[in-house]
Amino acid sequence: MLSPLRPKGRHSRPPRLVRRLSVLGSLVLIGPLTIANGASAPAAVASSSCANLSLVNGGFEAPLPHDKPNYNYYWGTYATDEVDGIGWRTTHPGNRIEFWAGDPLLNEDSGPAAFEGVTFVELNADEPSALYQDVATVPGTSIVWKLAHRARDGGDELNTMVVKIGTPDSITNTTQGGGNNSMQQGPEITNGRFAWGVHTGIYVVPEGQTLTRFWFESLGGGSYGNFLDGITFTPYNCSAEMPTYSPPTIAGTADGFTFQLTNYDARGMTASATVGSVSISSSGLVSLTEVPAGTAAAVTITNHFDGFTDASVTVTANSLGSALVPKFDTPQEIDDGFTAQITNYNPDFNWAVATSDDSSASINSTGLVTVTDSPTTSTIVPVTTTRASHLSGSAFVKITSVRLPPVVFVPVVTSPGNSYSAPVPLQVVPKPVAVLRKPVTVTIGGFRDGSSVLTKVIKNRIRNFISKYSDYKVISITGFTEGPTVLRSDSSLSRQRAVAALGFIKSKSIAPFELSKIRSSQEKELGAKIRRVQITLSD
Repeated sequence: MLSPLRPKGRHSRPPRLVRRLSVLGSLVLIGPLTIANGASAPAAVASSSCANLSLVNGGFEAPLPHDKPNYNYYWGTYATDEVDGIGWRTTHPGNRIEFWAGDPLLNEDSGPAAFEGVTFVELNADEPSALYQDVATVPGTSIVWKLAHRARDGGDELNTMVVKIGTPDSITNTTQGGGNNSMQQGPEITNGRFAWGVHTGIYVVPEGQTLTRFWFESLGGGSYGNFLDGITFTPYNCSAEMPTYSPPTIAGTADGFTFQLTNYDARGMTASATVGSVSISSSGLVSLTEVPAGTAAAVTITNHFDGFTDASVTVTANSLGSALVPKFDTPQEIDDGFTAQITNYNPDFNWAVATSDDSSASINSTGLVTVTDSPTTSTIVPVTTTRASHLSGSAFVKITSVRLPPVVFVPVVTSPGNSYSAPVPLQVVPKPVAVLRKPVTVTIGGFRDGSSVLTKVIKNRIRNFISKYSDYKVISITGFTEGPTVLRSDSSLSRQRAVAALGFIKSKSIAPFELSKIRSSQEKELGAKIRRVQITLSD
């Protein structure tokens, strides 16, 4: 490749451009008799039959500035016979076209300023001149043309260009207003210098015209011209770009589903649904709503542009199924806890239980929830349900009372020869006393920090002590918390430990005490042994 010629004069300094991109749509219908405006710009073509006709180098990627790899920006002019594949011709007296690449502002974080690819072209190389190319066409057919346009610098006059299309007769004028009398001119195309604008139009090829000239001309004079890139010529009635989406983004919702379009174009894409209401956000997120739970629905995305065959895709999915909210029968107390039967148990769902304290909870295959390890009246047991493609559900069960009254023991009488295997409740027979005895005391530690729940070890030690001295009449229990800081809540925690111990003794009917006393205290020491209850029995 020959070295480019560096222009002189006003081209010796890079113009001031801001790299930004916008898409502006307009349609210019150019035919032998009519010129009309007012439709939307078509999307990119989809099939091989809609190839770019015989246009050469529509993105101006030849030549690429390979000899200037370290330039943040670059421009230079080339003669049309110097570079293979350049494709374009010009009315410039020196037969030269000016190419650009990179960022003219020299911003370190900026990429190429081209609309597409790396390079783009400027009309009016170093003096007013038009750019054109002859393309083989079929008489009687229509051609959709598209280009990206941006001003380089200067006032409104330099923001404007025109497209002329017609027969490739001899050029009669090489300056503004050039071309020949058979060329049809569309409306003026105007853009600022801060963003690319995209423009399209449709040209009807006259009968007998097998070669068509596409002519691009700046309406500004002098050295500075307009930037041009991304030129395409495609047959009319090609298919619009097929809408595409990301399958992993399909997500069911309570009243429909959502998915993400990967090539959303707000100019032509619309959505419709078999059920419910559908919308598309500015980022291309499709949202279907107002669909009953667990219902299949289909959403169709259609891409429509004048002069193109519609392209569409359909996505079918289900809204999430209804949640299963657990319902409970009346809780039943058992030894060291309670049970609650789920009345709407369904094995097709996944079930999970937990507790709000140190007690334990489980659920069996019939939906019976069992809570053990000394739950209290404040124990909450949440139960949750989950299932694929369904909303999750939850509810909780809470015991409303604990068994504190003593059990009345009734002797069990069996007939001779009739065996009875059911356990007989332990009958407590007070030991006769003649005189008052000395009180007996036991200290039982091991409470968890901040907890009044009796562990199994604590329960066994209480049971052993009370059973040994079951004939005493009075029981006093003092609960302790550890120090060294005395908090307002410590007195309540100490008393709760004493109440829990007394409740356990009475619920198990270990001994029928006539009088009971509850106290609370605190030690200014730390340790599990300090977190304790002290039980005293007396006559």
